[in-house]
Amino acid sequence: MNVLDLFGYLIDLLAVLLLALGLKGLSTVRSARSANGLAALAMGLAVLGLLLQVQPDPIAWLWIAIGSAAGGLLGLITARRVPMTAMPETVALFNGCGGMASLLVALAVALYDSADADLVSIISIVISVFVGAITFSGSIAAMGKLQGWLGTPGWTQSGIRHAVNISLALMAVVAGFALPADPTGLPLWLLLVASTLLGIGVTLPIGGADMPVVISLLNSYSGVAAAAAGFVVGSQLLIVAGAMV
Repeated sequence: MNVLDLFGYLIDLLAVLLLALGLKGLSTVRSARSANGLAALAMGLAVLGLLLQVQPDPIAWLWIAIGSAAGGLLGLITARRVPMTAMPETVALFNGCGGMASLLVALAVALYDSADADLVSIISIVISVFVGAITFSGSIAAMGKLQGWLGTPGWTQSGIRHAVNISLALMAVVAGFALPADPTGLPLWLLLVASTLLGIGVTLPIGGADMPVVISLLNSYSGVAAAAAGFVVGSQLLIVAGAMV
């Protein structure tokens, strides 16, 4: 391990510690504001640690910088414009973004770097795609219901929804078992589609009064997806941060 890699590892360790302190601080109103600052600093350090560990590639660094700047700008605009009364919808949207990020990481590895992947990596890809897709589509459905954009369809209040959701879950399980034999083929896309529809199917029947509970559950799902993505790319930071979430 050279000096640069060691420095990047130490930065990742510091980021994990700050994130843990940030999550702990969110438990009380008095410390929530400073805890958010600690968590934001942790994410900034995580990006810096990634830049140090990536091979000196100006194109890769440029894409990371563009993504960080775009995400930071959107976060700033959201923080200034969204009223506190709309915070549940905002949290649901953030959960969905986290699930989508994990999903995209797993898809990228499956499509472009799965030739030499071991069984643990393949299983992690399956989990990350499955949980990430459910988190994303379920969170968007939750946000839509809280905003009044989506209603509760009649079929979701009957036994039909159970048959549909069980069928989608079975499709995802079958695709997951078939994925190791063909990581870039039909099983991957079947897993993606079935998991996405399942996230919508299990969220639509739930009423608005219970939606905060659903959002909390989806928040934990985003942590599971992040931890699985950490196994996919070999990132201890993602594994630890996802597990804490």
